[in-house]
Amino acid sequence: MFHYLYKITKLDTGQYYFGVRSSPKPPREDIKYLGSGKLITASIKKYGSKAFSKSIIAECKTREEANILESQIVTKDILCDDLCLNLIPGGGGSGWLEKKRTHKKKPRRWTDEERLQISLRQIGVPKAKHTPEANKRKSERMKGVGIVMSAEVRKSAIEKAAAKAKQAYADGTRTHHYLGKHRTLAEREAISKSLLGNTPWNKGVTLTHEHRYKIGEAQRGKHDRISVELCKIGWTYDIFKAWVLDLHTKGLGPIKIWKSLPQGCKISDRPIKTIIKEQNDQLCKCNQAL
Repeated sequence: MFHYLYKITKLDTGQYYFGVRSSPKPPREDIKYLGSGKLITASIKKYGSKAFSKSIIAECKTREEANILESQIVTKDILCDDLCLNLIPGGGGSGWLEKKRTHKKKPRRWTDEERLQISLRQIGVPKAKHTPEANKRKSERMKGVGIVMSAEVRKSAIEKAAAKAKQAYADGTRTHHYLGKHRTLAEREAISKSLLGNTPWNKGVTLTHEHRYKIGEAQRGKHDRISVELCKIGWTYDIFKAWVLDLHTKGLGPIKIWKSLPQGCKISDRPIKTIIKEQNDQLCKCNQAL
């Protein structure tokens, strides 16, 4: 163990602090330690360790020798200096440290109920839950807790959230969780079997004009998201449409066309299917006209 007397100096103001240190490292290597006094610790915490410098005054063989040397330097006269950060004369250590060394912790006395709970938990018995009476009291206290939004506030919050999500889809920062994924044949068969005999809830239901308008509003902006993805690879929607129709005429289906998309273009196969369907419908109308 190495014992030494050191001095900490604040570079800009010249404030100083003397202290004694016992360390397993040599004094020259014990650089990070910058004292334990209340004033010097608070000052280092406020200004940082780089604002201080540490110098080794003397190296001692024992702690007692270092304390004697500190008592000769840190006297009552030097404590009157405004630049001195020591609080008490040197040689004896701080009062709280001596109290901490001599203080004996009082043993805790466990109650019989606490001893029983500890024993039960050690043998694997879980901690007892609340009694029905306690649960009832807690339920009564929780009634009415929380904020109940009015209809206008709720509607405004929903509109803001929908506008934010729509903008995220348009910017490309948010994509659908199933984008680019395809179900296997076994999954499709399992879904088909589970739906056999179930009548869809909207079968035969005619949508109102207001409902159709809401659906239209929700679908608006999807073409903009496609344009954003196409801009990443330097395409326009017309180029994309011509590319899809060209591959379709060569015998490729929507899935194979979708797999042929350039890397980095995150578009689902739905726009490709829409383009092919529009082309087929147009051809059917032309054939019927002839």
